[in-house]
Amino acid sequence: AQAKEPPPSPPDGPADIILLGVTVVIAGRSVLQDLTLDLPAGLHVAVVGTSGAGKSTLISTLLGMHRISEGQVLLD
Repeated sequence: AQAKEPPPSPPDGPADIILLGVTVVIAGRSVLQDLTLDLPAGLHVAVVGTSGAGKSTLISTLLGMHRISEGQVLLD
């Protein structure tokens, strides 16, 4: 069996974060669905919403704690 290549290293310094059509499903429930978001490097963002809206899931996904079911998370 071939060894897997390691994932690409993150860029040095600030990076844009781009989500394209991201869906996250947890315990059979779609918590984030078809989310597209462009966060330029250095931008300050407040994530607000009602309880259960997916704020913590969004941050956890960006930190790699949840796998996405569909879409892409890009660092540029």
